[in-house]
Amino acid sequence: MSLMKIFQRIAPRTGIRRVVVEPGGSHAACIEFTNGKHIMFRDKQFNINASNASSIAKDKMSTHFFLKKWGFSVPRARLFSYTVGMGVKERHEIIEKAFHYAETVGLPVMLKPHDLSQGRYVTKIYRRPFFFQTARKIFAAGSSLLVERFYEGTDYRIVVFDNSVISAYQRIPLFVLGDGRATIAQLIARKQRFFKRLRGFTAIDLSDPRIQEKLRFQHHTMESIPYRGEKITLLDNSNISSGGEAVRLPGPLHPDYNKLAVAIAQSLSLRLCGIDIMLLEPERTLSDPLVRYVVLEVNAAPGLINYNLTVRETDKLYSIILKKLSQE
Repeated sequence: MSLMKIFQRIAPRTGIRRVVVEPGGSHAACIEFTNGKHIMFRDKQFNINASNASSIAKDKMSTHFFLKKWGFSVPRARLFSYTVGMGVKERHEIIEKAFHYAETVGLPVMLKPHDLSQGRYVTKIYRRPFFFQTARKIFAAGSSLLVERFYEGTDYRIVVFDNSVISAYQRIPLFVLGDGRATIAQLIARKQRFFKRLRGFTAIDLSDPRIQEKLRFQHHTMESIPYRGEKITLLDNSNISSGGEAVRLPGPLHPDYNKLAVAIAQSLSLRLCGIDIMLLEPERTLSDPLVRYVVLEVNAAPGLINYNLTVRETDKLYSIILKKLSQE
């Protein structure tokens, strides 16, 4: 779904005069309104939140700390970091300490980069060798990793803008569904073609070691043939950017979760954010009254394009935000 096409469709109702795109490949652009105002955005992200608030939300451990302090439920977690100048031996010792903590929490655990987005390197760890392999990759991309207790439940995203919930949906990790004939590799190829038609890009990276590890845990390989209707989960993170899917709620958002989401956004001083919540009672949804939960993450620059929404619904989300910004 093209963002520029969305802007073109909603221009009459939001007062957009034109969108100026920087041609140098930086993905920077400016929206000019008929009232003379303009706003800047980059990579589909609007400059809505204060920089300090966005920075804290990007820092997963800081977010955990403040949310816990203010009474919200968060996963048990610990941060492990190395400093510039440390050698391979020191880095290995840090990973050893991180794995010891993981054993204390109890495997499996979630291993996450401290401040990356879009689900990069977020991995469910079942065994020591893969813990070390993943930790080394995370340290190659940054200086800190987060070891987090794994929780069974149902994953949801709630998007808040200016003290109102504007979107809520269930998030499903990347999976394929068996037909009794095709191999997992063939089913993935079909899903890639589906994503290409729906989203304009393919989100499945066959070289991702997390997929191989997940298949291994389920006693499958790429050549396995799942029976008809068998669901094979390929990743444990639910990010749409890595092949996750969005599912509509069975009914309207319950007021309990509306109140909770707005309170979380306010506590972090965020005007716009996506709040990822895990409900720990799988038979319940966000349409039911509040149950046990943990706040997995808070994203200060959430994507608003949910591929399960209609064009009309997606346009409405962008219209809400752009109308408000044009009047400020």
